[in-house]
Amino acid sequence: MVNLVLQALETRQNTLCIAPTGAGKTIIMSSLIEEILQLGQKALVLQHRQELIIQNAQSFRKVTKGLSTSVVNAERKDFERDVVFAMVPTLDRRQQPLPHFDLVAVDEAHHSVASSWKKLIKKLQTENPALKVIGFTATPNRGDKKGLSEIFDHVADQIMLGELVNSGSLAPPRTLAIQLDEDSQKLLKALYWTPRGKPKKGLNGARMLKKAGEILDKNFYNEEVFRHWKEQAQTRKTVIFCSNVLHAQSIENTFNAQGVSTGHINGQMSMKDRSQTLRDFQKGRLQVITNVAVLTKGWDCPDVECIILLRPSSYKSTMIQMVGRGLRPHPGKKDCLILDFGLSSRVHGSLEQDVKLYSEKKQALKKCRKCKALMKRSLSTCPECGYVHLATEEEIYALNPEPPKFYQRLTLQDSWMVAPPTPKQMNYLRDSDVDPQDRYEASAYLSYLFKEEELSQMRQKLIAIH
Repeated sequence: MVNLVLQALETRQNTLCIAPTGAGKTIIMSSLIEEILQLGQKALVLQHRQELIIQNAQSFRKVTKGLSTSVVNAERKDFERDVVFAMVPTLDRRQQPLPHFDLVAVDEAHHSVASSWKKLIKKLQTENPALKVIGFTATPNRGDKKGLSEIFDHVADQIMLGELVNSGSLAPPRTLAIQLDEDSQKLLKALYWTPRGKPKKGLNGARMLKKAGEILDKNFYNEEVFRHWKEQAQTRKTVIFCSNVLHAQSIENTFNAQGVSTGHINGQMSMKDRSQTLRDFQKGRLQVITNVAVLTKGWDCPDVECIILLRPSSYKSTMIQMVGRGLRPHPGKKDCLILDFGLSSRVHGSLEQDVKLYSEKKQALKKCRKCKALMKRSLSTCPECGYVHLATEEEIYALNPEPPKFYQRLTLQDSWMVAPPTPKQMNYLRDSDVDPQDRYEASAYLSYLFKEEELSQMRQKLIAIH
């Protein structure tokens, strides 16, 4: 991946690296920054969470030699070093001008098209037109279907999860889809599908979690979750993703009541309490930890061997992030068991992702007829090979559908509304299932085809597709 990124940046200003959780993105990013930065140059690493700034800065120093690092957060504002680690909101609030940067590395790059991220990156690009931008993400496809092409229009490399499992770099996932009972199953299905079995459009994640909490947060179901966990994963260190905070706390209480040391964290807890709970879990003082979404990104505990999904996932990327918490390798770890009570695995299927850089709603693309590269439909010249696309007769017909109704108001007096058709025009009429003997219909059709462009013959003028 490192070599492919370096090759891409020789001719491009940006590129994207895609790799699953556990692929070592921090090490790859650190190696790339060390390779790219020249003497006197400066790099900015954008993070999405406060805890990751210091964590990744420490990891960077372990991997690289000769580059100094600094951190910009609420407590410190140090821009003096070679590589600066910072969060977008912190930089967005800064009143003074930012220093000159030669390279920007965007961690969790699927955030890059969020308004504040995009604004900052565009500002840095304006101040330095030669700025290089590298993105790193495990989930390039955003849940809102918004593509990353405004910031990244090229993918240097994508490492597939299967590759890492086969090489031993990740633990293989083993998924069990568990149905609590028919009533809960029907209610959960209704979150994803219509009564006729069609997928619902525009799924609202917050609304789904609220309804899932109402369905699943019942004492009977909580006891059933514990029973299944005890049967399948009693000895495994476990992370449980729940539908809401109350649900997560109910599961915590259920497991503790059964004698299993269990903790809970959420976004409202103080940083001190969260850190202490995570330390207890990592040190083995807790076997199970519950949360809603706090642990989906940027947190690692390699000896986790079981993930429980007690919530729906409106987006595939969310499911991948949650499962990814259990895929890091660890001595003695054979696999990661996924107990799915929320239908995520059934809805989203494989943990692999197809990359879509362009927004689905705006993905007006076509293939170049010559080099087969994807290009915007609005372009007539291929940006890759320079081939000029001219309309075929079929495309002209597609651009000119049935004659509009106003032609039906035209009158005829035993004469053509336009000059009599040439032999070629007669062929066009026959090919279009228009009777040349029906002067009214034939005249209206030919007049419609030639009126705007004043074409004497369709083959003599080709229209570029726009």
